[in-house]
Amino acid sequence: MADAPIRLETRCLSSLSKVFADAELHDRAVNRGTALWGEVYAFQVAFRSPELIKFLQVTVESELQPWTTVRSVALSPSEMPTFADPDPGYLRTAPGLYPDLLLPPEQGVHAVQQQWRSVWITVALPAQGVTGAAEDGGSEAYGITVKLSDREGQLLGQERFTLDVLPHGLPEQRLIHTEWFHCDCIATQYDVDVFSEQHWQLIESYAGNAVRHGVNMLLTPLFTPPLDTVVGGERPTVQLIGVEQVGSRDYRFDFSLLERWIAMCRRVGVRYYEMSHLFTQWGAAHAPKIVARTDSGTKLHATRTVSRPV
Repeated sequence: MADAPIRLETRCLSSLSKVFADAELHDRAVNRGTALWGEVYAFQVAFRSPELIKFLQVTVESELQPWTTVRSVALSPSEMPTFADPDPGYLRTAPGLYPDLLLPPEQGVHAVQQQWRSVWITVALPAQGVTGAAEDGGSEAYGITVKLSDREGQLLGQERFTLDVLPHGLPEQRLIHTEWFHCDCIATQYDVDVFSEQHWQLIESYAGNAVRHGVNMLLTPLFTPPLDTVVGGERPTVQLIGVEQVGSRDYRFDFSLLERWIAMCRRVGVRYYEMSHLFTQWGAAHAPKIVARTDSGTKLHATRTVSRPV
């Protein structure tokens, strides 16, 4: 007779819980939540095993499965979690491994012996109801079963979460929410030319993802933003406004890239624009770099961008 599969200890948790690998899990179980249509709701399923089990399979059974994403909560090293004399509200102040990075399960979900780990479940509810409004005008209850199995498909543990969806749509956000959006980082990461067609596709993909996560204002690089720049260096040029020097004192401007940027923003749902900063942060000590075409080629027309290290 084959040995029975090792069972996992599991617990449904709020998305606000922090599941540390080297500590006992004290947070209470949370198996029910409430959301509006069009809202993004997240919860976690924590698990612990007495033995190492590699490559767990995580599956979701629910009417909401088409709008549900599963990711593994990976650990990130934190060498300096706080500055000196932190307030007492921190969960931890010591360096260590912290639950942070969300990875697709294809990269591996592993149960490490005697360590609590978790998977992150995101339900991006559609704007309209799945089965229509409840007959009494109240909320609709949707069960979400999360199963964890080994590579052979043997069930090791499961949790059931109930999401009550109210018969109303999430209204449009009224806050103005921006995050610094660095186009040069996208070009560098993917090794593409700035404002090439590949770069534009990547920018739109990232901007659309930002909008889906609540950003409705986008940092617009009229000129290369002089932010988070290494001392003595400068960021790759991402300048939307074309500048041409005519003679010694006159300039012509080309707004075609800026017009394309605004059209892209409107497509993905950006409603506000944060214009590029005119000086570095930490004291406004240096101006942005501005490049211009001249009779003798492209030249830098501003003080070299210098700032403190990030």
